[in-house]
Amino acid sequence: MKRTYLSHLLKAMMSSGILFTAPSLLQVQASDLQIYAGPGTAGQKTLIMMLDRSGSMGVIRDNAANHSIVADYPDLFTYQTCSSGLDENGNSVNRTKFSTETKTDLIFPDISYKRIYCKKNGNPKLYSDRMTRLKDGMFDLLNSTDPKLEKVYIGLGYYSAEDDVSGVIKVPAKELGAINSNHRKDLKKAIAALSAGSSTPTSHAYAEAAAYLLGTTTTNPVYNFVNKPLIEAWYSASNNSYTAYRLCDKAEGETCLSSWGAFVYQPVPAGYTYLKAYSEGGWNKRLYQKNQGTSDIISAATDSGFAKSISTSKNAGQTVYNSPLPTTAATCDGQGVYILSDGQPNNTNDARSNAIMAKALNQTSFSCDVSNGLTN
Repeated sequence: MKRTYLSHLLKAMMSSGILFTAPSLLQVQASDLQIYAGPGTAGQKTLIMMLDRSGSMGVIRDNAANHSIVADYPDLFTYQTCSSGLDENGNSVNRTKFSTETKTDLIFPDISYKRIYCKKNGNPKLYSDRMTRLKDGMFDLLNSTDPKLEKVYIGLGYYSAEDDVSGVIKVPAKELGAINSNHRKDLKKAIAALSAGSSTPTSHAYAEAAAYLLGTTTTNPVYNFVNKPLIEAWYSASNNSYTAYRLCDKAEGETCLSSWGAFVYQPVPAGYTYLKAYSEGGWNKRLYQKNQGTSDIISAATDSGFAKSISTSKNAGQTVYNSPLPTTAATCDGQGVYILSDGQPNNTNDARSNAIMAKALNQTSFSCDVSNGLTN
């Protein structure tokens, strides 16, 4: 029940282009989460915060794509008065550089992060980059003493990873707990360690968060066969075009003795013997089998962040995410994905975005209505 509801929720989010972002502020307040914290205490509220760490969040180079202070305050600063120290090509320049200060957490003094800012002469105000404002907002949230937030389950991810194409689950969702809880400390450590400097594959981050909530995966499995696996290839009944295949890793003859795995959107691997063709459930299917004792490695999906996500977010076999949602759904349960971003998604396309979301939803395909101009 929870997975069916969440599948519809994620489809709605992708179609409507919901993006929890405020480019000029990029701050999260505890009050923003009250819709998940009440009324009452019934049901589990589970939130996944996906934080954008793209280059435009920081002050990396003196150009529009990588300098958020000049971009946000063009009437106050130029690259001459608030420089990153590097020109648009990455060469050192002799300009007035930004300033930094260390912010130490009030609750856990062993946690701190660097704040980046520029100042105007005669004005005491600090004009910070977006990554600093994001961290300030998240720390304000985690330092809230609002008792309603203590029962909220919060997990943390970021995008993109160092590969520039994937989202990552960094801290599994747990009950937030008291102001000095270990979970709040883990969240703060992960936030403090973030630095700007990557792309913005927002749709991939949505998919990774969805897969985590649903207890699925965004990658293709790796199999090491010791039995007689079967492959069932699916073809469209209308034009007989190939779509995907799924695998049973233990079979006897034409009978699957374990269970069919997730769909793999790749050609049927070489080395399988064709057994038969049949129609079922509106699909044309073909069955293949491999000889005993052979191995077959199916590579991970390029845009997936599953392999890079923390191991404690996955099941014991590290094959799918371990969903943080309650096993028994309640009418007051609530789930949400907060995408905290500053700008337009990039470094992907509609086909790749649809493929990774289909994988997260454990479906054969996925599509979005882009008639309103929305893209990946």
